[in-house]
Amino acid sequence: MMSSHLLRHASRPACPATASMAVTPSLTPGCARLLPLAISLALLSAFPSAQAGNLSNGGRATVDPSTPVEDWTVTGGSILTVSAGGATGTIEVDGAGSSVIAQGGTITKSVPTGADDAALLISSGATAEIADTRIVSVSNGINLRSNVPSSLRLVNSEIAATRTGIQGNNGAIIALDGSRIFADGSSGSGTLDGVGLASITATSTLANGSYVGGQQNGAWLTYVPGGSGQTDASITLDASTLEGITGAALRIQANALPLNGLVSIVNGSTLIGGNGNIIEVLTASRGTPGLSNATVLVDDSRLDGNVSVAAGETIDLRLANAAQITGRFDNVTAAVLQTGSRWNVTADSTVGTLTLDAGTLAFDASAPGFKTVTVGGDFTINGGTVIFNSVLGDDASPSDKLVLGGNASGTGTVVVNNLGGSGAQTGEGIQLISVAGASNATFALSGRAVGGAYEYFLFKGGVSTPSDGGWYLRSALPVTPDPCVVDPSLPQCKPVDPVDPVDPVDPVTPVDPVDPVDPVPVLRPEPGAYLANQAAAIRMFQQRRHDRGEPSFDRDTVGAWARVSRDQLHTTVAGQVDARSQTSALQIGSDLARWGQQGRGSVGVMLATGDATTQAISRLTGYGTRGKVEGDALGVYASWVQNAEDDAGLYLDGWLQYGRYDSQVQGDGLDRERYHATTRAASLEAGYGIALTDSEHRSVYLQPQVQVSYTDYNGDPHRESNGTRVEDGRAGGLESRVGVRLFGHDNAAGNRVQPFVALNWLYAERGQSMRFDGQTLDASLPTNRYEAQAGAQLRLGERWSAWGDLRVQRGDGGYRDAGAQIGVRRAW
Repeated sequence: MMSSHLLRHASRPACPATASMAVTPSLTPGCARLLPLAISLALLSAFPSAQAGNLSNGGRATVDPSTPVEDWTVTGGSILTVSAGGATGTIEVDGAGSSVIAQGGTITKSVPTGADDAALLISSGATAEIADTRIVSVSNGINLRSNVPSSLRLVNSEIAATRTGIQGNNGAIIALDGSRIFADGSSGSGTLDGVGLASITATSTLANGSYVGGQQNGAWLTYVPGGSGQTDASITLDASTLEGITGAALRIQANALPLNGLVSIVNGSTLIGGNGNIIEVLTASRGTPGLSNATVLVDDSRLDGNVSVAAGETIDLRLANAAQITGRFDNVTAAVLQTGSRWNVTADSTVGTLTLDAGTLAFDASAPGFKTVTVGGDFTINGGTVIFNSVLGDDASPSDKLVLGGNASGTGTVVVNNLGGSGAQTGEGIQLISVAGASNATFALSGRAVGGAYEYFLFKGGVSTPSDGGWYLRSALPVTPDPCVVDPSLPQCKPVDPVDPVDPVDPVTPVDPVDPVDPVPVLRPEPGAYLANQAAAIRMFQQRRHDRGEPSFDRDTVGAWARVSRDQLHTTVAGQVDARSQTSALQIGSDLARWGQQGRGSVGVMLATGDATTQAISRLTGYGTRGKVEGDALGVYASWVQNAEDDAGLYLDGWLQYGRYDSQVQGDGLDRERYHATTRAASLEAGYGIALTDSEHRSVYLQPQVQVSYTDYNGDPHRESNGTRVEDGRAGGLESRVGVRLFGHDNAAGNRVQPFVALNWLYAERGQSMRFDGQTLDASLPTNRYEAQAGAQLRLGERWSAWGDLRVQRGDGGYRDAGAQIGVRRAW
């Protein structure tokens, strides 16, 4: 008899004519999933149906929706098919050639009968092909057992195993004695104290999004005596998930004899451990220590959790193909991190041997506290990287550490992240790596290690113990040894001809020893850029009366003006950092009102925009940094001249201005830092023109000038991404200028060219400074600066005038500032 379900399948495209009945992980989804069902249908058409509930001697039966729910026993090469919608009780399949094929139905065990019972029991070489089926059991879900390997293939199916008063282990799947399991897109879970999968010297594969979970462990690999003699229990997770609700995701534990647990976690698989452990290797439950052995490959998967190994047990752990584990390693025997793989250390860890084959050992900054990785044996690094976190300060600064009990060999890099250190001068340094054996590994600092205003470098050996083999961070400049001292046989190391002996001289009276000089701290260049940004913001929009045109060229009507300027500044910070800045500004203004004839006054408003760029380079390290400021300003001005028709006499000028600035600093290998600042500035200026020559054809004047300005600079406190806090120190303040201007012109009517030269002395009340984690650094701007200026004013008809000049400032400490401007004015 053929059910309506089987008739529906008959209309599907035919499968290939030949196929193996063996259930192996090589079978693929699609048509191959239906092959066992198709074979059973062909057999059913040739043989009569056997009695429901008991199949033997090659019997064939189909459970469909009309079949009563019964327990089944399948032996003697018989085949039971559970079609879509069909439901059964417990199914026991025993013996080679016996098989159960479930293609969309339900298998249920509702009454427990013993410790090892199951909804589906497969033994003595039997096979099962379960697709689109649900298995529900009050004990085990599926049990593969006896000393003849059996096989199971699960496709898009679900197993739910509970336990009600049964003693012993239970789980969704229990496999023994070399049996084989392949789960494709299926799920299974064991509740109460059970495991999702118990692989007792069996081979299991979870693939294509399969999920197995257990109330205690997701999977348990073990070995008990009395089986087939196989000592390997293996599991492969391929794009699948294993979860232990209260325990580890994967438990590897021998029973009374040695066990080799073989584990592959590949293609984006996931382990979830309820107790924080993803893998546990435990002492044998009924044996002596040293029986549980594991080999684990993590390939292209990212796992969160710990790997814990009991004393005396072993695990060889290998990470490959961008694999990652974030957690603690407890007593791991050997670990290898291959290219692109990464171990994020979340707590103190112990490893027997550790190899970084272009992999990364990273101390996890997000986990609390500093950590130590202790390697009991040898450490090998082949192009790998170790990432430390440290409070960069003095020698006592806390830090992550790598402690090597054996030998160190190979070549790799070290990265150091500063966790809030404010920088300090070190002595011995901050130790990162200690080596008890032969220290033959070579490490290079990758990127930069900075704290506050200090730059740190990596050194091998302590200051007082240079041969200890450890690696230290010190805020001192590395010294490159003379190659001829290291290897006198080099070609460039020619021997020096001996000189004739010198006649002995009388002994010199010894002098008192000189106190040792403290090492000079190595500053990073970023403070130079911050200070240059500060100086640029303070001076970007400063001006003098003649920067708005020649007062005697103005008419009695209001007018508008514009000028552009550019300055190039060079200064140093602490004698170590050269800073070069270029500042450009555009200012426009317009008179609002004018009054008076001979003694004439005016008031107006002005707007400004500008930017400055800085390149700061350390003379000691060669590291550089870039600074940038973009600013805008709004202001008002007022001016009065005693004699509007002549250059002789008194003038008075004043202005008020508010500016806002967006600033950036980015050092080599560091993140870009952004912050803001504002300025409020005011100026008062006076000058008096004295005629030296005033004839019918030509006039020459000498004009003493004095100007006092005040700038209030307010920069926002800023926290760098490396933790350094940057704040204003001294900034702005009072500045004065005293100078003299010599100019002249011919007295012909019409256009006029009026050249001039000027000398100025500028005095700043205080230099610019900033604080870096509380340490103040000065911009080294001189208190006294001297300026020479030359240019010309031009009157172009009745309404237009223009001007331009060049100026140079010099000061102590290598200070140099060169600037130029051009401007134009139109009277309305």
